[in-house]
Amino acid sequence: MEPPSSAGQADELPADEAPEADRSMSRSDSGSGDDSSDGLSAPVPRCPLTPSFTPRKRTTSLSKTEPPLLRTDKRTIYTAGRPPWYNVTGTTFKEAFVIGLCGGSASGKTTVANKIIEALDVPWVVLLSMDSFYKVLNKEDEELAAKNEYNFDHPDAFDFELLVTVLRKLKKGKSIKVPVYDFNSHCRRKEWKTVYGANVVIFEGILAFANKELLKLLDMKVFVDTDSDIRLIRRLKRDVSQRGRNINGIIKQYNKFVKPAFEQYIEPTVQVADIVVPRGGENFVALDLIVQHVHSQLEKRESTVRSALASAHQGQPLPSTLSVMESTPQVRGMHTIIRNKETNRDEFIFYSKRLMRLLIEHALSFLPLKPVSVETPQGGVYEGKRLGGQRITGVSILRAGETMEQALMAVCKDIRLGKILIQTNHDTGEPELHYLRLPKDITEDYVILMDSTVSTGAAALMAVRVLLDHDVAEDKIFLLSLLMAEMGVHSVAYAFPKVRIITTAVDKEVNEQFHIIPGIGNFGDRYFGTDAPLRLQQLSHSSRSRRMAGLWRSYQALMSRYPWTVQIVTAGSLVGLGDVVSQQLIERRGLAQHNVMRTAKMMSIGFFFVGPFVGSWYKVLDKLVVGGSKSSAMKKMLLDQLCFAPGFLGAFLCISGALNGLTLDDNIAKLKRDYPDALVANYYLWPPVQIANFYFIPLQHRLAVVQIVAVAWNSYLTWKANKM
Repeated sequence: MEPPSSAGQADELPADEAPEADRSMSRSDSGSGDDSSDGLSAPVPRCPLTPSFTPRKRTTSLSKTEPPLLRTDKRTIYTAGRPPWYNVTGTTFKEAFVIGLCGGSASGKTTVANKIIEALDVPWVVLLSMDSFYKVLNKEDEELAAKNEYNFDHPDAFDFELLVTVLRKLKKGKSIKVPVYDFNSHCRRKEWKTVYGANVVIFEGILAFANKELLKLLDMKVFVDTDSDIRLIRRLKRDVSQRGRNINGIIKQYNKFVKPAFEQYIEPTVQVADIVVPRGGENFVALDLIVQHVHSQLEKRESTVRSALASAHQGQPLPSTLSVMESTPQVRGMHTIIRNKETNRDEFIFYSKRLMRLLIEHALSFLPLKPVSVETPQGGVYEGKRLGGQRITGVSILRAGETMEQALMAVCKDIRLGKILIQTNHDTGEPELHYLRLPKDITEDYVILMDSTVSTGAAALMAVRVLLDHDVAEDKIFLLSLLMAEMGVHSVAYAFPKVRIITTAVDKEVNEQFHIIPGIGNFGDRYFGTDAPLRLQQLSHSSRSRRMAGLWRSYQALMSRYPWTVQIVTAGSLVGLGDVVSQQLIERRGLAQHNVMRTAKMMSIGFFFVGPFVGSWYKVLDKLVVGGSKSSAMKKMLLDQLCFAPGFLGAFLCISGALNGLTLDDNIAKLKRDYPDALVANYYLWPPVQIANFYFIPLQHRLAVVQIVAVAWNSYLTWKANKM
């Protein structure tokens, strides 16, 4: 039989049982890290262009990064990039979609948030907890907190001013810093978490709807409604195990502050909620509705930047911010070699590196220098120059831009490096931001942004927008590229007129595929020696996979809206498919000898017996075993196999025999012959499948696994049922 898919639908910890360090703030693996560079212990001599700051180690692709926002058993959520959040002028035109989650303490808000994130399958998601914004307590309040006399559930306990400021910046796509609150010492830690903007922001807290300014920032308001007894049990477990409190103090605080605050400040805000989710993370229908609404809103906000860039700025003179290296015989000779399609890879790399070195040297001449006097070994004074500002930071646009890092490091000693991965979505043709790693304290630095080629300027626009969102001054950004198209130059200069654009050559045209003409070919493929045809095959396969994923999401949406109907139709279809497989693969009848009437009979059993009875049993299971933990899932599996499976198999074989015209005596004889084998086969198949499903298969794939196995099982059952 097909086992209950609901048995494995939720295996995360209940609300507020996650480790405390993870609840204050989570993010996708695409934001800036606070540990992106570390100081060196010994002083290192500096080149004349290096200002007087402590040298730091370089940040490379192998740098340690913070863990992703959410990991499942088999998957990490950063499977796609962030599409443009700005228009052709470089200004932000679409804000993040902000979901507010409100509910009583330990109601399951964090669990609901994590399940929404997992079901969304959107990589650029930020989970922001209101717990991070408790006010710092003074000595008097600390003494009250130690005695469980301080009201942490009152609006005055939160720093709403800071919270509104942070959420407003996050909604606009800006990078922000979030405080980390220590519940043991009741103070903020010294280190703050750095978070970058996202497509979706999920903000959760007990008083998420209590402030009018906060409500204005929320695009969707969800209230998580959980029984008060369950919330109290969860709070006891959490505060004892994670916050070092005693049970008597917790109960005292609950009765004196938590419960009255819920009744006065939290429960009334259910009136402003767009969606109320009873039972928290166990309510899959409500969660699916939320996910579908968010997907529809994100689709409305999509835009096309690259096509707009391709049609703009035609026939305009080149901007004054562009600097092209002098086309000396040496430069033209190197361009001739690297543009030649017959040039082998070794020569291509060698002359590309030479040209990069010249480009970097040329770019450094545009940095502001201040006069400085130094004493020579002979005792004389030399009037020289030194960088008149902060440090220099190099940022490469992966992957081709990374090839320019060696030239930059050869010229600027101990320079800090950052990386931005921007790739083209081959379905939409738009650039998408996949990964971001910037050194800390980059705000005052001069940033050298490197990419090997710039055609339409779409990727360069996105990279510059990222730097601006990290508060880098526009006039401190230098965009360097070996080769640019006029279109790309105009696009960047029009959107960001203060950015200095530096290149070795500018070509006039871009073809329909946005390739530079005459151009240099695919620089990354030629430099790294990758196989372009193979990659195109992989992209085609990836596109088919995305279409299949879209069909699966549509099926899940129908299941969430019409669960009973879809489950019955699915059961009938799977039983019918099982009979087709049985006749063609097991009995080898062939198409000409296929018994269509038998398949129709088996489908009717699926529609009128399997679907309704199994669906009703699932509902009974949910009432008998409450919760979505792995232990609960195992209990459901045992109840299903020990209590339901024996009777269900017997009834299935009897009904099949009756439809095939067997008399009562013949049906009993057939049942005695086939029932033991079918029951043993059931126990061989379904318990291992369900155990693997609960422990190794990601949540969003479990129903698919069950249905695939169900086809094989139904093939066996229909063969048994029709074996005379």
